[in-house]
Amino acid sequence: MFEDALEVRDEPHVPFAHHRSDDRSSQSHRLREAQVEGPDEPGAARLELESARELLAGLGTTPDLRQVDALVTPAGPAPGGLSEREIEVLRLVAAGLTNRAIAAQLYLSERTVHRHISNIFGRIGVNSRAAAATYAVQHHLLA
Repeated sequence: MFEDALEVRDEPHVPFAHHRSDDRSSQSHRLREAQVEGPDEPGAARLELESARELLAGLGTTPDLRQVDALVTPAGPAPGGLSEREIEVLRLVAAGLTNRAIAAQLYLSERTVHRHISNIFGRIGVNSRAAAATYAVQHHLLA
């Protein structure tokens, strides 16, 4: 993604959206692969992400910018003791996706998604998808 943005920087007459990949999941995967070290240990990955953030901000690519911000910002404990994966599933539940759609998007089995949702419901004390979506909104878990 960063390399794509650099190429676009050198071609200002071509809209950035034209260069962007339609495969958002591969961009997310590449961002997750860039492991960010702790705030007291600014490593190469952190510096690259900060450079990417500056470039993306200049290009006005808000969705990509949010992904970089999520990686650069140190995460505190999640509400309800939810894991990162459970938060990811909860966001998709809140977006109205079915278990099948969530499974396809996250490359999981439907059974695994069902198990995640059961765990989420138990941890946050709800018994419906609508209540889980409300919880996600109230606890600012939506990206």
